[in-house]
Amino acid sequence: MGKNLKGRECGKGICQRKDGKYSARYSAKDGSCREKHFDTLPEARNWLADAQYEDKHNMVTVAADVTVNGWYDYWVYNLFCGLAPNAGGEPAKNSSYDTHLYKLCDEAEIERFCMHALRHTYATRTIEAGMQPKVLQKLLGHASIKTTMDRYVHVTDESLTQAVRQFELSRAI
Repeated sequence: MGKNLKGRECGKGICQRKDGKYSARYSAKDGSCREKHFDTLPEARNWLADAQYEDKHNMVTVAADVTVNGWYDYWVYNLFCGLAPNAGGEPAKNSSYDTHLYKLCDEAEIERFCMHALRHTYATRTIEAGMQPKVLQKLLGHASIKTTMDRYVHVTDESLTQAVRQFELSRAI
């Protein structure tokens, strides 16, 4: 049991630091120590209870405003912990990621897909969002724009519908 600066008990896994902030921490199922700091004791207690519950029930939760880099870091740390690099220090094979991803798909009761499919999804969605094709080519590491646009970017039903609507609106003016 941790204590606050006045010597009162804060609860298991919570203590008050010299700067007045409350520190909440626990040992996750994977053996890692999870810790976060808060301005108030109730915030620390709430986070600790939620984090322990999520860990116990293998829940994947991310804040609604998470960035792409933040999601990637969360994905690698929480979902692929131990897969990269492999025991020899080399990057893990794609099949290692796919095997783990298949398990996650099965648990979520969704159709299986491989990691490489995410490159195609990324390419398609970035073009739909207005990214310049040459920028996407550079990001994906392709030597030719033809590879990027013909093999990775796909026309979705949604984009077809939007194009038809845009055409119809331009004709009505």
